[in-house]
Amino acid sequence: TRWSRSDYGFVLVLQNSFLKSDSHFALLARLSLSLITLLTLWWFALRPPMLEGLRLGSVAIMKFLPGADAKAGITVLPEGDWDFHIAFEDIRPDDGVPIHNIEFTMERNDAVLFTFSIPVYWAIMLGAGVNRKNLRQFLLGTVAMMAIEAIFLVTHAKSMANIATESWHPNMSELNRWWIAVLDRIVTSVFPFFSPIILALVFHKDLRKRILGDS
Repeated sequence: TRWSRSDYGFVLVLQNSFLKSDSHFALLARLSLSLITLLTLWWFALRPPMLEGLRLGSVAIMKFLPGADAKAGITVLPEGDWDFHIAFEDIRPDDGVPIHNIEFTMERNDAVLFTFSIPVYWAIMLGAGVNRKNLRQFLLGTVAMMAIEAIFLVTHAKSMANIATESWHPNMSELNRWWIAVLDRIVTSVFPFFSPIILALVFHKDLRKRILGDS
């Protein structure tokens, strides 16, 4: 790395030797650059196809939930929000009729959150270095991340159904209400940010060795 003087101030010139350096600073710089690049690309170009992939993966999971019927799935509304038809066992309090499925709408922005982990995983992997030797691990990790995002979304949908029907159960304990809220908060606010880091450590041997000292 060298600094060059110009009429417009100092310009940092990143040479190839720096980008390939094994120093912790160089690794951090590569990770930061990859993260900025991938998140920018995600925001402006990748969200629509990733949303569709997330929808298809989630529908596949929903079809296999206990009690799922032929209508189980997600319909995209004209404004972009998602209509869910998902297996859910409960009893309506007004007439005592058992229900086996429930329908509700999720805002598009809530669904977008569950596409965030893939670009973060890509950024970490690319920043740490992807080559022919670990390309297979990179692709396997991408597939695993897609599956995990779909599982998170379905889990969030089930939590939304539980929260929406809490009024049906006035005698529900405060502990159960607390657990439903905490589980949903973990799925939406913790897992999407930590899961790509964990997956990157699992699938990138050199990064795992650098961070954890694993041989």
